[in-house]
Amino acid sequence: CMKCFPKAFQVHNSSGTYCLTCSDYFGMKDNTGPEGGCIEICGDGFNLGSFQCDDGNTINGDGCNSNCDIEENFKCSGGNDIKADVCIENVPPNGNLTISYEGE
Repeated sequence: CMKCFPKAFQVHNSSGTYCLTCSDYFGMKDNTGPEGGCIEICGDGFNLGSFQCDDGNTINGDGCNSNCDIEENFKCSGGNDIKADVCIENVPPNGNLTISYEGE
């Protein structure tokens, strides 16, 4: 039985069993807080599920803000452990509707 040191986890695959640190896993980093463990990185383009979105940057105003939250009037989707979310702006209608009728 293999025992991994703190801030590491065991991985089992066809090659065997080995230990990975948080930084060995794409999209994760060591949690420096008292709870320890791994936390997801915001802005790296990998959405592992801890954030609403991750578009690969920490720029506000592009749909996915610097905290990896979806911004108002945007929809973000498609992100996963190998690709970034894509955000599109939902432009609300202006509320003006013109109806023309030509007839007798």
